[in-house]
Amino acid sequence: MSISIGTGIPLDKNKIHINIDYVSGISTYKRIALPSLDLGADQLTVMHFNESRKSVFNFGAGSELFINETLKSFAAFSTDFNGFKTNANILDLSNPDYEGSSIGDDFLHFSFGVDWKLKWANTILGVTYAGGSGPASNPLEFNTNTIGTTTHLDSKAKFTRWQFVIGIEVPFSNEKIKTVIK
Repeated sequence: MSISIGTGIPLDKNKIHINIDYVSGISTYKRIALPSLDLGADQLTVMHFNESRKSVFNFGAGSELFINETLKSFAAFSTDFNGFKTNANILDLSNPDYEGSSIGDDFLHFSFGVDWKLKWANTILGVTYAGGSGPASNPLEFNTNTIGTTTHLDSKAKFTRWQFVIGIEVPFSNEKIKTVIK
């Protein structure tokens, strides 16, 4: 179950937008049922691809700033929190220690832009940024007991994404064309 509530609040010629999202958790379920594998051992190897999710709240806020009749600017921020408790992935097969490892991360999103109304079209120019990080377990482990060290190292994965937005809206209604011609 999920619930989202949001609103746009006018402040003179400007607006503030806010929203909150709630996604309920899901108890452990089998993502896919795989047959047991015969790897040459005395018993068959059972494959478990189970997932579960925790409840998550996300929120966002944004603004529309009126500059003049032909120009508005926008700015926004939102969260995208990870709901995975356990996440089935291919590492579950490579090493039993990784069964149920979570590969999801929490992300933050930022965006900025302008809406410029020209006589013949509306243009939008903007940029969005998303970033997040989380633990990244080392899927390979070498037996180095004979030299007294371990190669089981955990890392942190960092994700970033920039997107540039360019939009052009050209109205084709008869009234708009008459206005542009004048």
